[in-house]
Amino acid sequence: MSSFGKFVLGTLVGGAVGAVIGLLVAPRRGSETRQIIREEFVTRYNDSVDSVKGSVDNVKGAVKGKTDEVMAKVKKLSSEAEEAGRKVVDKFSAERNSGEKQPTEVTS
Repeated sequence: MSSFGKFVLGTLVGGAVGAVIGLLVAPRRGSETRQIIREEFVTRYNDSVDSVKGSVDNVKGAVKGKTDEVMAKVKKLSSEAEEAGRKVVDKFSAERNSGEKQPTEVTS
């Protein structure tokens, strides 16, 4: 399980345990206790949502960075392949124009 998954699980378990203990030891009326629980739930829910959004933003940034890196490599390889193709075409054109056949060796 990832550290983020452990964090979420710990948050949920801790919240549930805290709520149960609060119900058992709190000397309040039921309506007051329910209001406190509702407010605490909303707070913890919002904190969890913010944490997930932050993690998603981090993943998006990492993916974008890798995508840019891969695209740069693809462009470089494409340029190299294009250049090698031009060399081959130029060599064959030169052979056809000169009428003699030369060994065909492609170097990049």
